[in-house]
Amino acid sequence: MIRFTIPIDPPTVTFQDKCLGIRYGKPYMYESPKLKDAKAMIRAHVGKYKPAEPMKGPIKLSVYWVFRYTKASKEQWMVRKPDLDNLNKMLQDVMQDLQFFEDDSQIVILQAAKTRFKNPCISVELMELKDI
Repeated sequence: MIRFTIPIDPPTVTFQDKCLGIRYGKPYMYESPKLKDAKAMIRAHVGKYKPAEPMKGPIKLSVYWVFRYTKASKEQWMVRKPDLDNLNKMLQDVMQDLQFFEDDSQIVILQAAKTRFKNPCISVELMELKDI
């Protein structure tokens, strides 16, 4: 099992924040500078917890996104953008690139939440599952 908490403000830019460009008369998608910066920030923090070997087999991933609580944001649950699934996709892509696991298709159980609190962070737990 790998468990860690990163004491940072979670990024508000996500995997879906891509840009459209034209090259040789054909459209293509590319990552915006903000998305590249967010992925680099996640990579820098998450990379410290990289396992010696990628996990094999089925995996359970639990992620808790805690955004900064402000007086203007009265709700505890984060019911605004960014979308939870897009945040998770960015994290999973970074973790796959760092070889926490071979492929994010190995994640068979995903638990995720986003909320607000005075101490922002990203809390992650990754566990290999045994046969039932």
